[in-house]
Formats: sequence, C-alpha cells, structure tokens
Amino acid sequence: MDNNLLTFILAGSGILGIVLKFVFQKFLTDENLAKWGDGIKAFAKGIGVICTVGLAKLPVLKGLWNAIIEPYIIIFLRLLLINFLDGFVAGLETDNKSLKTD
Repeated sequence: MDNNLLTFILAGSGILGIVLKFVFQKFLTDENLAKWGDGIKAFAKGIGVICTVGLAKLPVLKGLWNAIIEPYIIIFLRLLLINFLDGFVAGLETDNKSLKTD
C-alpha cells in the first residue's frame, strides 16, 4: 500500500473518530434516546402491521400465516433476537460500569 494512502486513511479515521465522539456526546443523551426510542418503536410497529396485514392477504399464505407461520416468527423474534441483543449489550457494558442499564 502506498505510504501517502496509508497516512490519509489514518488521518481520516482519526478525524472521523473525533467527529463521532462529539456527535455521540451531543445527541445521544438519555433525554434524546427516550424520545427517539418511542419513535423507533412506533415506526417498527407500523412496519410489523404492514407485514402481517400484507402477508395475511396473500392467497398462498392466507390460511397459514395467522395460524402457523406468524406465531413461530413472533416466538423466534421474542426469545432469540431480544435475548441475544440483551446479552450482547450486557457484554459490551462489562467494562463500562457507569453505563450499566440494570
């Protein structure tokens, strides 16, 4: 790799790190996260409604979606993904005692 390109990459990543640190400190406050969390939940709920209504109307899945497929998808999302994310975040927080959410 060219030495000038490597220098440019290193300098750019340093500047990007400083900018991201500023943005995170300025905008990722508990107050903002609480506001955005409600909006994210509402957006995700809307997507879920669109998916379930749309899939329930498909002729191929009409009888199967609500009775068989959807309950297993809900179980998968609730049990596996949510618990995985909860554990993953807890793992990330192990070295940051001041950020614990428990």
